[in-house]
Amino acid sequence: MNKWTNGNNKYTCLFRATRDGCSAGTFHNLCDNKGPTVTIIYNTNNSVYGGYTSVSWSSYGGYRDDARAFLFRLYQNGNLKPVQLPVINSSYSIYDESSYGPTFGSGHDLSAFTGTIAWGGTYFQLNGSVSPGSTYSANGETSDSITNGSNQVKDIEVYLIEDKGNAPLEEPWRKTSQWNRKYRMYQIRNSISGKPLNLRLHDTRGLEADQGMDPHGMCYLLDGNLPDRFQFNPSVPVTPDITGFVATPQLADKIHCVVFVIDGSTVDVMPEKVIEKMKGFQIHMNQRGIPQIVLLTKIDKVCENTSEDLSQVFFSPVVQETVDRVSQILGLPRSNILPIKNYESEIEPQDHVNILTLLTLQQILNSADDYMFNYLDQIEDGKIQQLNIRE
Repeated sequence: MNKWTNGNNKYTCLFRATRDGCSAGTFHNLCDNKGPTVTIIYNTNNSVYGGYTSVSWSSYGGYRDDARAFLFRLYQNGNLKPVQLPVINSSYSIYDESSYGPTFGSGHDLSAFTGTIAWGGTYFQLNGSVSPGSTYSANGETSDSITNGSNQVKDIEVYLIEDKGNAPLEEPWRKTSQWNRKYRMYQIRNSISGKPLNLRLHDTRGLEADQGMDPHGMCYLLDGNLPDRFQFNPSVPVTPDITGFVATPQLADKIHCVVFVIDGSTVDVMPEKVIEKMKGFQIHMNQRGIPQIVLLTKIDKVCENTSEDLSQVFFSPVVQETVDRVSQILGLPRSNILPIKNYESEIEPQDHVNILTLLTLQQILNSADDYMFNYLDQIEDGKIQQLNIRE
């Protein structure tokens, strides 16, 4: 919603049907003359959809003009599939009448309910409808693809949206980079003997649309010029003048495999600038022959079946669709897009999570081996060339 409204927003719940009652009168009493709002509807088929308007509800008694209004779907059948339906005839953006709940478009494209809807014990049976394509662009969607064929809803919420205006937008893909401003090298050790393994992980700040790693910094990182614990500064580019700069890096200092970490639940809303930056970095990686892997995290948030049984991850059509999408974005083979589950609420290690993680680590190490074998081939080619020169 932040991305669609171009703001760093504060959300305050003005109306909730399960709390306040599903009544048009109550909706207007609580939401009129408050400012921009977003209406979110949760139905019993696990679809989440709604509409946004930048003008206040006011029981006006007719249509209101709002060129910034849009409809949307967030989830379809429990799977994150966000889509925005922009307004195409702003004169009929919302229908603001005291006996109507949140209503968008002429006809109407989205009408939540009219009058008062009684609670049925587990859901509200709404008397409204969803029919995009009149005032709002259908964008390839239909009533069924938005509602998943159900007008029974578990709840309706209306949030007041206020722009904080004091910080840039915090996209899900930006959170890691805000925490991680340092370049770190982590030595992996045997948990029993404490001896280091022949494996080291390098962690760096994430990618942001307007900040984050620049191409020069990325090249220095790939080539092993950056020292451990190097502190990134968004306003100062990386140069050979930095403290600890490794002027003559050895093979062990260089990166042998690059791993992109992408939140699987936000693939469809990644900004174009971030995607362009990733592709730009890939050019430098490809020039150096460095293989690339994608860790597709939070896979249990993408597919409900996977969240219940992680062993289904390689059989899930939803996961496969997400893998295909990332493969197309980055131009990498699907075998290089590896779905994993994050440790979030678990207190103790879980075998099914560890197995998936170890399979991923094995693929990363195999890719690093490929880099090393290519390096050996280059050495052999160099020796042959030297022999030819002597001859």
